[in-house]
Amino acid sequence: MQAIKELLKQLAGIWNELGLNQKITVMAAGFAVVAALVAVLIWGGRTDYSLLYGNLDTAEAGRVTQALDSSSVKYKISQGGGAIYVPSAQVHQMRMQLATQGIPKGEGIGYELLDKNTLGMSDFMQHANYNRAVQGELARTIAKFNGVDSARVMIVSPENRLLIDPGRHATASVFLTMLRMSRPSSETVSAIQMLVANSIEGLSLNHVSVVDNSGNVLSVHDEEGSLVAVTSSRLRARQELENYLGKKVETMLEKVVGSGNVVARVSADVNTDSETITQEIYDPLAKAIKTEITTTERTSEPVGQPGGPAGVTPNIATGGANTQIPAGSTNQLDYLKQDTESEYAVSRSTTNKVVLPGQIKELNAAIFVNTTNPPAGLVASLHTAAVLALGSYVTDTNKVQVQPVTFDTTERDQMLAAVGSSNFWTRFWDVGKSFMYIVLLVGGLYLVVRTFRNTSEEFIPTGMTVGEMLADRMADEAAITAGAEMAAAQVQATAVQRP
Repeated sequence: MQAIKELLKQLAGIWNELGLNQKITVMAAGFAVVAALVAVLIWGGRTDYSLLYGNLDTAEAGRVTQALDSSSVKYKISQGGGAIYVPSAQVHQMRMQLATQGIPKGEGIGYELLDKNTLGMSDFMQHANYNRAVQGELARTIAKFNGVDSARVMIVSPENRLLIDPGRHATASVFLTMLRMSRPSSETVSAIQMLVANSIEGLSLNHVSVVDNSGNVLSVHDEEGSLVAVTSSRLRARQELENYLGKKVETMLEKVVGSGNVVARVSADVNTDSETITQEIYDPLAKAIKTEITTTERTSEPVGQPGGPAGVTPNIATGGANTQIPAGSTNQLDYLKQDTESEYAVSRSTTNKVVLPGQIKELNAAIFVNTTNPPAGLVASLHTAAVLALGSYVTDTNKVQVQPVTFDTTERDQMLAAVGSSNFWTRFWDVGKSFMYIVLLVGGLYLVVRTFRNTSEEFIPTGMTVGEMLADRMADEAAITAGAEMAAAQVQATAVQRP
């Protein structure tokens, strides 16, 4: 305690030696340092909040805040209760924790509707609850698409009857609420139709209607096999082919000239006709024996010996009786007959060929490369690479053109500058928070040092300890006292000498 008292006494002595202006400067510097340290502590201890959930309705926001209160987690509410913010360090943890509790549930009611007790419920109510559950699950799934804020799904299923009516079929309609009044792409609409059609038994793709909150009918209903449906499918197939080939060329050339410096457009002439070709070819020179039948016949009979007078008359008169074959004669006549019937098969080949639509007849490609002074041979090399990338469909290399041009990047540069400025200030504040303590400390020390430097040694001697400075002060006071006493003694002596 004695040391502390001595220290306080020394500090008080130093303070008394300072002038009025110096005292004000020291007080102001000390106050500024203390205020800066307090501000840094408050700023550094401030909690950064991040978005936990947005676009919530009142009921869902209430369930989320109730769960946060039970977990003793601080939160902020904005956008009229539709957005909830929590400390940044707890965002992911709270999302996982709330997901295990089924919060938030999203638009509508899903299959949890079927968890209720259905005892005593009629078949009609069970069927209605099942439809409601399917509608809710589909709405939740569709709301996950990019650009879709929320969705509602309505399903109409025909009643089950003994007699099947071909004119009765299931239908569905989807209502989309888009973000920032945007409009979904045709691919997104087709995906939604496919998703709904494959989730409902007996539902055809053409019986799913999709509309948005701006009143636009997004779905196209083409009867299967109709001219419109066939034309639309062929047009989509051609667009997909052209986009695929153009992207193929762009991604390859961007490896050479940089990302975003290539634009490729491909035009394809696609054969949309279907053909069935049947061809039979006969080769008369190439023949083979198919069947061969051979018949052999053998006969034998005795040969008679003529007798009597020769001539016609005796034979006519006797009726041939004079022709005699002596007994024991062995003379006979043998007959051999052989017939061969051959059937030959002529060589024949039959070919059935079905040519489906979609064959590429011709390709044209236009490619722009963002470069002003390309090196010698670069454009020719890029042209060769583009032709090879398009494949054997290119019948004439002159129909693939590569042109070096200068792109207008004004809008992109402005966006990059805006993003870079935002990132710069974000990084600036992050780094500033880290070095603020050091800057304030150095600033405070500078003010103190500057204050003492501007003070003359007459008031604050330098190079002396506090004890030496107090000893000098006491010696000065003693000298002043001694001088005063000597002056008083002289005055008194002068007064005595006078009569």
